[in-house]
Amino acid sequence: MLQESISGCIASVTALQRDAEDLAPQLGLQGPSSVKAVEWLLETTRQLQCCPGVEKQWILGADLSEIGSETERYQHLSKIHDENRKVLDSLYTEPYLSLPSDLCNRLKESLEHLSSVVKRSLGDDATFIVNRGPLLEWAQDFATRVENWTKDGDSLQRFLGLQGNVNIERLRQLVRIAQLCESEDRPDETWFEVAKLREVAQSLPSIRENFEKRNSDRKSLFADYDTAILELDAKDLIEKFSGPYSSIFRIFRPTYYQSKRKIRRLRNDGQFSDLDCCRSPQAPGFERP
Repeated sequence: MLQESISGCIASVTALQRDAEDLAPQLGLQGPSSVKAVEWLLETTRQLQCCPGVEKQWILGADLSEIGSETERYQHLSKIHDENRKVLDSLYTEPYLSLPSDLCNRLKESLEHLSSVVKRSLGDDATFIVNRGPLLEWAQDFATRVENWTKDGDSLQRFLGLQGNVNIERLRQLVRIAQLCESEDRPDETWFEVAKLREVAQSLPSIRENFEKRNSDRKSLFADYDTAILELDAKDLIEKFSGPYSSIFRIFRPTYYQSKRKIRRLRNDGQFSDLDCCRSPQAPGFERP
């Protein structure tokens, strides 16, 4: 029994030595002279058959001790990676690991842009961080509104026979035109003609000048009188103070004193002079708006 085991073992070793001697020349090596050398040859062959395999210089020209040190260093880095991964897995869900690597820089740029818009630094603003959820909801809602406004603006342009890119300012103009078209005193179609627009543009300076003068005169008038002065019959008062009330015999006219009392009650200081009749509102520009 023992003899058979020994004979089988010798046969196996002999076969292994023969296979090793056949394999060594294929690698440009001498045949192994010991069992340890055979083990090294078999392990080297296995490594060469891996994909990706080891580089050629690792076997022919590299310092094995250096390779061993590098391997140990990578093993240490791999171990640290595994430990950090376990920590991340305990704190975050799987999608966290799919976030872009430049997310931090992008968030920083966005925060700087927001700070420039609101004219103050948001980096250390705790309330901004707390309210970032509602702010995001508002931004998403606003983006949806802008998209809907753009669609409505395109529709308004088609209805009005206009063309152009729709932005916020353009949309504001279109909405104003639509409001005018729906108003009681809606504009005439000729308002949209180039010739009519040119005519209006040429008349605008004089209209603006008259309007500013009207406002200035109203402001000056109301500095001395109550707004109820506009309800008086200015034309009648002017005719009377220019005619019969300018005579010395006006003292015999009861209506003269009545007119004076009317004007005195409407003055802010309660006084009256003959100049008041000259300042009574006498032009359409003084009428109530």
